[in-house]
Amino acid sequence: MNRITWLAAAMSSALPALACSPLYYGAETESFAGVQRRFDSVESVVVATLTQARKVTKTLHSQFGEDVDVPAEEDTFVIEQVFKGPAIVGDTLVLTTALSGCGISAIAQLTGPFIPPRPGAKRAEKQPEAPRRWLIYRNQNDDTQLTGSYMARPLFIASSDLYHMPRVLAAASRR
Repeated sequence: MNRITWLAAAMSSALPALACSPLYYGAETESFAGVQRRFDSVESVVVATLTQARKVTKTLHSQFGEDVDVPAEEDTFVIEQVFKGPAIVGDTLVLTTALSGCGISAIAQLTGPFIPPRPGAKRAEKQPEAPRRWLIYRNQNDDTQLTGSYMARPLFIASSDLYHMPRVLAAASRR
């Protein structure tokens, strides 16, 4: 192994695994090309309104053959606008996201964490308000979860996607 190859191998093995890190947010992902690439990579693109978010338990199947129960959030959305896919306005979309690993909470997204009631409190703490409108890119048969990527984001963060969407739709209709 030559010196440069060895150095590259040593450097790459020292880097942390980035599988659960948010994908790069930058000019490329916010550009027309980035939005078109996301649009083309999935079967469904919708704007949906979050109507309910509740804490649940989700069973994950581990690589060792055991089932593991993890905290999760079940988010119910009503589809408001369809850019791509078989969904119909008014349909309900339920996403259950495991909050361990890569999953994020719609409730806590940019608003703060869930606040459990204090022992002895006469009433529960006021919970943070979740962003209501989301842009969701997904494949129909996938176990879609909310993660720290640009595939499901509150609408006020996904404004560049909405800006480019008319051109993306026009390009898709010409194919």
